[in-house]
Amino acid sequence: MKKVFKTLGFVIGLPLLYFFISNLVSGTYVLVYFVINKVGPDSFNIMEVITPVMYHLSLISDLIMLIVLFLIYLGAKEKLFKSCRFNKVKGNTLIYIVIFSIGLTMLILFLMGFFGSLFPSIFESYSLVGNAMNATHNSILALVIVIVLIPIFEEIFFRGVIFGFLRDNYKFPIALIVQALIFAIAHGNLVQGVYAFILGLFLGAFFYYTNSLYASIISHITYNLFGILILPLITSSLKGFSPIITNIVFMIISIILLLIGGLKLIKLFKNKSSLYY
Repeated sequence: MKKVFKTLGFVIGLPLLYFFISNLVSGTYVLVYFVINKVGPDSFNIMEVITPVMYHLSLISDLIMLIVLFLIYLGAKEKLFKSCRFNKVKGNTLIYIVIFSIGLTMLILFLMGFFGSLFPSIFESYSLVGNAMNATHNSILALVIVIVLIPIFEEIFFRGVIFGFLRDNYKFPIALIVQALIFAIAHGNLVQGVYAFILGLFLGAFFYYTNSLYASIISHITYNLFGILILPLITSSLKGFSPIITNIVFMIISIILLLIGGLKLIKLFKNKSSLYY
């Protein structure tokens, strides 16, 4: 029974606590905004107030949650960072993880564009997130937050803490799927949830097989870097070319990168001594 309650605390309690902190931070910002500008909530759309600073607020929420996690782990046998297993990983392993992550990013973006054209109504819920991501291009700080800092926190929280507990107490396939599902639900909308679940499976696998959070952090940062900044810039520079040809080329490149990175990683994962120092 103790294991059941502890599991509920990790897979439900901690995500709900993070959800509460995030909403508290956003609500406080909106309240302060209204007081400073001497306006009421009926004057304009609240989301228009939050969207330009969405990732700044996320960073504040992440820092608060990180402090909470530190406090929770003070009484534990294994402290927070030790439980996250920040072990050294060999450079060639990280290189193939990056190659695979770039291919995965390209494939997911291609599929999002494809299904977005088929089911535009479903992707309407993603428009707010898309607008917030586009806004980050105008701020170096926002880019650093969304590409580097948020992935680091999310890997500590979802892989290091939640998956770390599940991995130690349940069979690997169950632990992997559950943590990816929690990661997906935490993103708050169907579109993000689907690709976050897929990404979460690979991030969890990288963490598990390398026994290091560095592997999943590098993969997550690579995904955000290419998905939010590099690939959109490349796509915008190719507007003069046929979209069909561009998509086919992107698809071919993504498959090649996935095969190169994936096949090499499978070989490395079978020989764990070659993964880390």
